[in-house]
Amino acid sequence: MIHTAPRLTDTDRSSLDRIASKRTALAATLGAGPEPCAIFVRRLTGARALVGSLAVEGCAVDLDDALAAVDGEVPRGVETADLRALAGLRTAHAYIERLAADQAFEPHPQFLRGLHVVMLGHDAAVAAGQWRDGGAALVDPRDQSTVCAGPPSAQIPALMRELAVALAGPSGPVAAALAHLNLATILPFRAGNERLARAIQTLVLARMGGLDPALAGIEDWLGGEMAGYYASLRAAAGTAWQPQADTGGWVRFCLAGQQAQLDRLTASHAAAVRMWSELAARLGQEDLPVRAAPVLLDAAFGLTVRNGRYRTETGLSDVVATRDLHRLCDAGLLMAIGEKRGRVYRLGPALTVLAARVRVPAS
Repeated sequence: MIHTAPRLTDTDRSSLDRIASKRTALAATLGAGPEPCAIFVRRLTGARALVGSLAVEGCAVDLDDALAAVDGEVPRGVETADLRALAGLRTAHAYIERLAADQAFEPHPQFLRGLHVVMLGHDAAVAAGQWRDGGAALVDPRDQSTVCAGPPSAQIPALMRELAVALAGPSGPVAAALAHLNLATILPFRAGNERLARAIQTLVLARMGGLDPALAGIEDWLGGEMAGYYASLRAAAGTAWQPQADTGGWVRFCLAGQQAQLDRLTASHAAAVRMWSELAARLGQEDLPVRAAPVLLDAAFGLTVRNGRYRTETGLSDVVATRDLHRLCDAGLLMAIGEKRGRVYRLGPALTVLAARVRVPAS
């Protein structure tokens, strides 16, 4: 037996109605806005989801590195365990995004094992894709306290088959929350169970349709809610494997997260549209290259701009791209940091003022 849905209250049903309404409105808004803004929000949200999911486990990943992973680029600097975790998680997210609309998808336990390999195959100590053969506990990384203990390993194959059957059922916010809870508390693998659980919740939410898969999950939000995350898991799971426990608190925590994340997406897109309009006007007035608007949008949201990214975005030669970036620095829109190959660009004083006026939210 695995954890099952709680009896929904009128408040729960109202939350589900609000989530459905917000998803519909956001899908329509992103579809109606300038295409570069929709692309920007998808990229930024995908990067934030990677940072948020890893932050829950105490991994420190820079948003610029996460954005590089989303863009298919190699993060700069020395490779670390956290960057390897980032690469594995990004590959898993890309796979999930492709599966979201795949009508032939069958969530067999072997799929979960394979996704675990994609996500954690870089770490030989994890024995990725293999069910654990001993005891396991869910641990809060902030103080190393035990949140709950998993079931005996002998029960894992049967429990994972039951979970796969549940995943094959209707998608929805409650089903997504339960998928997360079950994977995180069955603890089928030696490590990486919560990371996989958050990704599976994203997959279930993405398969609801309507929204772009990159916008469907709540991993971004979870990264800032560690206290509530572990408290809600502890309350739902108990100290030992208790699938009969009340899951209402956990489901409500996840529903609150879905509403908050949709609100954040709405605010980010609205700010991106306002910023894009201001940038287009500013570049036109000062006879600056309009093609620079996408990377200036990145900078306005606090992201780092690199010559290589600008060349990829525009198809320009290194000489022309460098000249454009120098002109943007002279205009105060960007500020150069570093020298030669290590040079990057951040928002300059003029763009800082513009971003404040447009009320761009912090990234």
